[in-house]
Amino acid sequence: MHTPRKEILDPLGLILMLFILANPAQAQSVNFRDVAYDQMFPTAQDEQKAVMLYFHFDGCGACVKMEQTAFVDPTVADWWNEHFVSLDVNTRSTDGAEVNKHYGVQMHPTFLFLDAEGNELHKIAGVYSPEEFLTQGKLVLSESNTLSAFHKKYENGERSGDFLLTYCYMLRDADELDTLRVNDYLRTLQAGDYFKEKNKRFVYEYCLHHFEVYTPYGSAAFAHLLEHREGYDELFAPDQVSTRIVWILNSAIYQAIQRQDRGEFEKLVVLLEPYDTGESYALKEIDNRITGMISERHLVAGAHLAYYEFSADEKTYQKVRKNYLKLIWNDASDLNLFARGTCEHSIVEERLKLALKCANRAVKLSPEFAHLDTQTWLLFTLKDYKKAVRQGEKAIEEAKRTYQDCTETEKLVKQAREKFAKQRTPSNCWC
Repeated sequence: MHTPRKEILDPLGLILMLFILANPAQAQSVNFRDVAYDQMFPTAQDEQKAVMLYFHFDGCGACVKMEQTAFVDPTVADWWNEHFVSLDVNTRSTDGAEVNKHYGVQMHPTFLFLDAEGNELHKIAGVYSPEEFLTQGKLVLSESNTLSAFHKKYENGERSGDFLLTYCYMLRDADELDTLRVNDYLRTLQAGDYFKEKNKRFVYEYCLHHFEVYTPYGSAAFAHLLEHREGYDELFAPDQVSTRIVWILNSAIYQAIQRQDRGEFEKLVVLLEPYDTGESYALKEIDNRITGMISERHLVAGAHLAYYEFSADEKTYQKVRKNYLKLIWNDASDLNLFARGTCEHSIVEERLKLALKCANRAVKLSPEFAHLDTQTWLLFTLKDYKKAVRQGEKAIEEAKRTYQDCTETEKLVKQAREKFAKQRTPSNCWC
């Protein structure tokens, strides 16, 4: 019987194969130097390269994505290692936190580019494809297209539309965009310019940013969004166009409430009515990440409740409140929101007791952690420390069962125990 001949690997080939297996990505990864931060700049000066600081932390999903894609792309890695001295800065390590004191980075990942003397050249934050990351790296070596170059142009008075549009997107990429620059650009637009797709996209993306209204009610940009929303619906999900409108109207309504401007309030409520559908409004960014939620599902009723809560008309407030609670009495989530809001914003005993009644109802309908937690806080606020401890223990048990953070509840229960112990008498026991 013929036995197949086994292939025999020569010694040199075996050594080479073992080296490749042991070093699979050595030549195809961004090289992060094993040097201290204060040695980075002398190293960069010696090698005549720029510096990149990579701000990250262990467990950051976006950081891991960059590490598994752009960093190990052969084209990116080869070009990067040729032009940069790179240092990874783990902001949750002792050394990394110390480095970040100089820069105050909040978003992860963030990539900060500096020259060999430590002067900031460029900055980007977030996840980039290998191609996008390489493009950003090449910007650093230019003299006129870095973020620092755009900062200087802006400081020197440059306000052309094309410049400001590009500048805003660069600031967005650096997590530095603010309402001033957004509205600088919007002020360059004439009425007809809002119909251009690039400007619809700009208004849609930046009418809200980091939960702040950048194009308020009364602005030309919001007026166009409201009056010509069909054009925005063609480009974006209609529910998200509605969400942005509701968010801005809600913001304007609560400003009118704080001013007790009844005329403005009523006018805004009329605009809000078509969106009062009983649904929540989840805010999605342009990349479809959900970053915010308007949980109030009875927008008009909630607005009227808030208006009279701020007013001196207690009689009308109680009437509006009664009707509102009838509306939400079988909705545990809305009852909890009402109870929690009262707990956080009121010290009036009558209101707190009513809030506790609503919290008790929410727990009866759905004994989840958030509802038990609200109940505990109200009991504590009303100085019923014995019940606060008991309900707090139930809340903690439920939180642990469902893997939720209950640190603050644990602290509250500890405080309740201490306060109850001080007021104990022989008849005041746990039994």
